[in-house]
Amino acid sequence: MTSKKLLYIILFLSLHTSFYAQEITGTWSGKLEIQSTELTIVFNIFKEQKNYSATMDSPNQGAKNIPVTAIDFKDSILNISIVNIGIEFTGKLSSKDSIIGTFKQAGLSLPLNLSKLEVNKRIKPQTPIPPFPYNVEELVFENTEDEILLSGTLTIPKGIDDFPIVVLISGSGVQNRDSEIFGHRPFLVLSDYLSKNGIAVLRFDERGVGKSEGTFKTATTFDFAKDVISAVNYIKKRNDINYNRIGLVGHSEGGLTASIVASKLKEIDFIVLLASPAIRGDKLILSQQRAIGKVLGLEKLEIEKKQEINKKLFDLVVKIENDEVLKNEISKLLQEVLNDEEVKLNETDKENYVSNETEKLMSPWFRKFLTYEPKSTIKKLECNVLALSGSKDLQVLPKNIEILKKMIRPKKLLSTKIFPNLNHLFQECKTGLPNEYSEINQTFSPVVMNFITNWIKTNISD
Repeated sequence: MTSKKLLYIILFLSLHTSFYAQEITGTWSGKLEIQSTELTIVFNIFKEQKNYSATMDSPNQGAKNIPVTAIDFKDSILNISIVNIGIEFTGKLSSKDSIIGTFKQAGLSLPLNLSKLEVNKRIKPQTPIPPFPYNVEELVFENTEDEILLSGTLTIPKGIDDFPIVVLISGSGVQNRDSEIFGHRPFLVLSDYLSKNGIAVLRFDERGVGKSEGTFKTATTFDFAKDVISAVNYIKKRNDINYNRIGLVGHSEGGLTASIVASKLKEIDFIVLLASPAIRGDKLILSQQRAIGKVLGLEKLEIEKKQEINKKLFDLVVKIENDEVLKNEISKLLQEVLNDEEVKLNETDKENYVSNETEKLMSPWFRKFLTYEPKSTIKKLECNVLALSGSKDLQVLPKNIEILKKMIRPKKLLSTKIFPNLNHLFQECKTGLPNEYSEINQTFSPVVMNFITNWIKTNISD
């Protein structure tokens, strides 16, 4: 098995865990050495009352919070079984900060020694530390249509009466108000910068996340848009904020959400689209996978094979409306894919894999995302728009900026810029690959934050 094959398997399959010793809680990290490639594996172990839980991260694949299958910790021996991808880890707690162990998958056995990470080592340099030079208010507002309460944080500049305000909108996946990922808290960093420079910011936990009510699992981009509209309605009720100066800042999928909201609410004065898609979801994911595969150095035929499989899966999701028929067709195709793979799984593992992947593909969010045409709302925008991208963004390629330019009219409403050597998170990077996100100390390029700030101040209503 090649290292790239192992990376591919870990990217697409998942795990769940329970632990049995308090000293094992925390974040443990180690590196697998496969030929000339290093693959970082991270286990995050938690305890609530008497129950333990854990997740696994694979930073090299940009994968976080992967659930685990089974775990046992007894007499200093840790055993982890990840059934649906045939992974086993056995290690001995040799000290409070070290586990010496072995990682196994599909007949491959490799040493994997884990070290415990201290919390203070995971704090990124740009993460703001209180006290803050602006007012901070914890708040709750209601989405009256769906009858849920959403929890957020409002930061208001001191000594300024007539300031603009923005609502921050996070991208895909489970996101809290800080848009936290791999130790970075980009929305906390951005809100801190903006509020220090005279711009109020409202950021909030997505529905079903953090302190917000609701269910994340069944929500779509349009449900998130309703939550943002509720945030705007809350702002409009306050007598200390000028509702003629409300803007939206959306990252990645959050840019789609921002466009939907701005097309519905005429009171939105401006929007900032950070690495926002301009093409349909199925095409976006295929372009993303192709770009990442090339930078990883995968062979052209291997990339094309994966593209062909994914396109077939996406076409099924797009074309078939009947749930039972769709489920059967996806399962059938996934079974065929597994039979052709070099790594062979037993029947139980195959069933778990097919079931998990089918559930993901049939989720309300994924089905809506694959078929949504951004042009349908972007062409309706009547407010000023700033669209930014990083030249090394491999998730939403910079060419999306050029597509946006063709959608927005009149052109005077649109400002665009592609920043050199920045990735999808607007970090200064080398390759743009997701494996760099956690390794980079910078959370958000100050150059970009300064650009956003100056553009907002120039383009707000009088």
